[in-house]
Amino acid sequence: MRRSLERWAPWTAAALILAGVARLAAGFPWRGAVQGALAANLGLVALALVVNLVSLGLKGWAWQLILRPIRRIPWRSAQAATLAGAAVADLATSLVGEAARLHLLTVKTGLSFRYGLASVVYVRAVEGLALALVLASASLLVSAPGLRFIEGASAVTLLLGTLVLVRRPRLPGLGYLPRPLRRAVRALGKMAQARTLPAPLALALVNWAAQWATYALVLAACGVRPAWEASFAALVAANLAGLVPVSPGNVGVFQAAVIMGLLPLGIGADRAALAGLLLQAIQIPPVLGLAAMVFGWRGLRQLRSAVLLRRRAVPAEDGATA
Repeated sequence: MRRSLERWAPWTAAALILAGVARLAAGFPWRGAVQGALAANLGLVALALVVNLVSLGLKGWAWQLILRPIRRIPWRSAQAATLAGAAVADLATSLVGEAARLHLLTVKTGLSFRYGLASVVYVRAVEGLALALVLASASLLVSAPGLRFIEGASAVTLLLGTLVLVRRPRLPGLGYLPRPLRRAVRALGKMAQARTLPAPLALALVNWAAQWATYALVLAACGVRPAWEASFAALVAANLAGLVPVSPGNVGVFQAAVIMGLLPLGIGADRAALAGLLLQAIQIPPVLGLAAMVFGWRGLRQLRSAVLLRRRAVPAEDGATA
């Protein structure tokens, strides 16, 4: 029975996803989106593409700095693993992409799995702190309904997150975790130091600013005004939708999230749909193209397959050096 469920569960999930995508495609305002694309400011779109690639580079740089207390990873290796992870996420899902960049870094540099896993968790935590800081101060830059609640929740998250990362409280149930997870949590404790937090946090803040600018440039290219405030709503909606990855590159879900984020601001569905299409047009094909130039399509497929085949395997690196 269990084997039968494991065999049919992926196919069932795939069928549900395809049905949802087909439904979205059927009701999608294609005519208005195509007309808007022909009238879009391509110069602003090109600038947004460059800013988005810079954002990806900042993510890899912050990851390298987070690993520094454990091991000095070459900047180029961190960037290559981040690029590969982003490309695999576009071919599969964001979770598979995270596993791919972790797998590539550990294979290329000899970093132990537990430190690699801890670093990925720490990167996400620092990015979350940076986002909470951006949201907590959002009213200085934009005005939107419900912003006070978002600011309050973000301020509390920022405070608690900083205390956890800097103070590193003891976890009473740590001994009950499986050995790989237990070692990863202890490795995370070695990285989470007050003196090493400012630089990655600053890079994460610049990264969020770059993403915000990317959205603002694309919305401005589509004729949305004011682009700065509208892009904030689209950015928040898209990242909330990305918490549950259901399709390669989150295609379909991303566009629906952008539309839902912009509709309350009085922006038409056709223009919001165009913005969602253009945003992923500068996020997915350029990253896949760069990754194909660096690793080759065969290398990307092999990396994706290796991650999918070993996703349930317990790492045999317990004795590996950092």
